[in-house]
Amino acid sequence: MIQGDIIGLSQFTDRLEELANLNPKDYLGDIGQAIKDNVADRFHKGIDPKGKLWTPSDSANTLVRTTTLRDSINDHIIGNVLEVGTNIEYAAIHNFGGNDALSHNQTMPQRQFIGISKDDELDINDILENALS
Repeated sequence: MIQGDIIGLSQFTDRLEELANLNPKDYLGDIGQAIKDNVADRFHKGIDPKGKLWTPSDSANTLVRTTTLRDSINDHIIGNVLEVGTNIEYAAIHNFGGNDALSHNQTMPQRQFIGISKDDELDINDILENALS
């Protein structure tokens, strides 16, 4: 039998215990704002959460002809749960792509704007680190 200590494991478990003792309402609002900011940045750049460019539309203003969809991104904290999204009816067909019955069965390419990006992960990590300090 091999025994030993994984380097940093005790520090990691200590941090997890500290995090478990925090009130999620103390940091969920900051995480929600960071994600909303990153989604707005994706609209500006025309990229999905992985950094891939959206399929261009017929107009030069893919998903931003108006700012309605971009500006509709909101966050809600319900108990210990953070939700970030939109209530715009046509948002799902753009985010996931597919057959759009509202547009005479036109197939819409996926132009994902909601999702967790590397920037979101870094921001969440920074926010949690600050909450633990």
